[in-house]
Amino acid sequence: MKKFLRSIFIFSFLFSFVGIGVIAEDKGNKIGTIVSLRGKIVRVNKELQRKEFLKVGSIIFENDVVGSGDKSFVKILMRDDTLFQLGPRSKFAFQKFDYKSKKKRKAVYNLLIGKLRSLFTNKAEEPDDLELKTPNAAMAVRGTEILSDVYGKKGKYRTDIALLSGKLDIKTKSKRVVNLKPGFILETGAYLKSKQEKKNAYILKRIPEKWYKDLRNPHQKNGKIFLHDARKSHFKSLRKREVRPKI
Repeated sequence: MKKFLRSIFIFSFLFSFVGIGVIAEDKGNKIGTIVSLRGKIVRVNKELQRKEFLKVGSIIFENDVVGSGDKSFVKILMRDDTLFQLGPRSKFAFQKFDYKSKKKRKAVYNLLIGKLRSLFTNKAEEPDDLELKTPNAAMAVRGTEILSDVYGKKGKYRTDIALLSGKLDIKTKSKRVVNLKPGFILETGAYLKSKQEKKNAYILKRIPEKWYKDLRNPHQKNGKIFLHDARKSHFKSLRKREVRPKI
């Protein structure tokens, strides 16, 4: 009888821990799903006290910071059908996601470092509803396809932002607002040298036709997913910009 009661106690004790595990897994605002990945992808969430490696099918939560290792790649589909593709050695934060419907939602994302391709399928109702930030700029997003690169070390960052389609208003650190048009790239950050560049805090120029075509057709021959990869393939003398986040 004692053995039987002890078995019941042990079973109940273990079951209570399983229950806690399930509840912990259900905590948090579920905002997206990993649909494809390669290599090592890590998620850190201080609020949920969670750090783990991700796999296809893993859920993304509000306040997650997703980091990618060397030669790694991840594709994330959000609840509102926004699609993010994160390149190697990158960090991307899901700061806020208040969801009511695919067209009525408010979100704030932050590319801390690395390579990002973003497709916002559904337009925002208000200009400030969707915000994509980098260390050097903040973007008010609507129905937009954006390429963003953040590079730097020792607190000195630089950001390149290219627009493939849609509309994009970018606020630089100098509080200037730039209306970026499709086919153009905005460069901002620590590598600006001339007096005029520093005054404006950005450089605005047209994307060369050859690599604009490669970016618009990423799955075709010579196609490129990320901005830096397209630049590197066409400019052998391109300034080397390392991305080395710790994940």
